[in-house]
Amino acid sequence: DQALVSSIYLDGYVVTGRKDFAATARGIFDYVLRQLASPEGGIYSTEDADSEGKEGLFYIWTWEQVHDALKDDALGDEDGSLFSSFYDVTATGNWDHPGDAHVPEGAKNILRILRPVEEAARLHGMQPAELERRLAAARQKLFAVREHRVHPALDDKILSGWNGLMIASLAKGAAVLEEPRYREAAVRAADFVLTRMQQDGR
Repeated sequence: DQALVSSIYLDGYVVTGRKDFAATARGIFDYVLRQLASPEGGIYSTEDADSEGKEGLFYIWTWEQVHDALKDDALGDEDGSLFSSFYDVTATGNWDHPGDAHVPEGAKNILRILRPVEEAARLHGMQPAELERRLAAARQKLFAVREHRVHPALDDKILSGWNGLMIASLAKGAAVLEEPRYREAAVRAADFVLTRMQQDGR
């Protein structure tokens, strides 16, 4: 999924020039290299969707969690409000699955972008670059908070077909985004498949 979706976002970026498409592809690649790249170079299959027995628990946020993490002595709750507005975080939540015992109870939010950065910046009376800078800083703070949560389990199978898809997308990403790290990761994964995943010439 990560390989196919990142490749589609790259195509969208090439056709439209939309920077958010490029940013999404980068985000996917960075996640794969951070969480799914094996020390030997191959790409692991997946991470579980659930942790602590609850679907999506690692990834979702309550309004209170976001605002607590982003509260600042100088700015107060300004960054929390800005982040919540852009990523659709509300006190009532944006994801509900009533009656499903595997879904965490209570108001919960999946971070999602509802409008382009340029439109959101206009609504907040700021330049797009300033909004992007503040959102990036807020994401880093929330990422640090999330790292203390119980992580989903890793499925560390390395499948040749799935690695082929990811190698192709990483190589395309290296060319389109001019990012040497993605090329290096593609080469390492290809070397792993060609040297470690053959038996009797197959």
